Amino acid sequence: MNTHKTLFRGGAVCRGARVKRTTVAFFLAIVVGMFTNCSREDKEDINSNHISDMDYYSWAMGAAYEGYFQGCWTIPKLSYAQSTGTNDFLSDLFKENSMVTITSDRLYVSVMPYDFVITISLPEEQAAEAIASLDNDARKLGIQYSLVKGYTDQTIYFKLELKSVWLRLSYGGTLHEMELRFSEDSQAYYDTKKQLFTILLCLSQVVIDGEVVRTFNPELNLLFSTINKSN
Repeated sequence: MNTHKTLFRGGAVCRGARVKRTTVAFFLAIVVGMFTNCSREDKEDINSNHISDMDYYSWAMGAAYEGYFQGCWTIPKLSYAQSTGTNDFLSDLFKENSMVTITSDRLYVSVMPYDFVITISLPEEQAAEAIASLDNDARKLGIQYSLVKGYTDQTIYFKLELKSVWLRLSYGGTLHEMELRFSEDSQAYYDTKKQLFTILLCLSQVVIDGEVVRTFNPELNLLFSTINKSN
């Protein structure tokens, strides 16, 4: 679709379970600048320690991870190319400004990058109508999470409880339901020292009115990066 060259601007991801983990770590390392290799002991720690043991983590976290994070969504170019099976690398990088509010158990996103997903899932004219039918409230999203110890003492890992997001769209004179399906690899990280927050959502399928219209294999990465934090 020609509109991709003006609206979409990016992609990064993993080619299989093993490559996926490597690529995810790579992009998070670029954005956050904090990842190191984990020992087997560290990985066991990540999987077994839940943030409910506040005494253990208070020295590293406190309430530092809570607050308002101004940033933007991007679609890394590599992810887009691999996920869509195309070499159509776009000249402009997709960018959607947003703000993420972190509370004790949820992330509240002020603007989700739905325009990008809709445009690559529908014909050009229908996509334009569908995007116009979304109001500001429909672009918001609350994501529940749990916390575990991160890759380093200053890194907090957020396990996101996000499987599907439903959108009501209007195009072609009728209402439609779009379901965005995310894989369990979606996750988030917070660097307590640099106060940088990163969200990586792994989109696996787009379903419209019960019919699968896009399958991304590997998943398409939607990446939120912090520009500024305020309390």
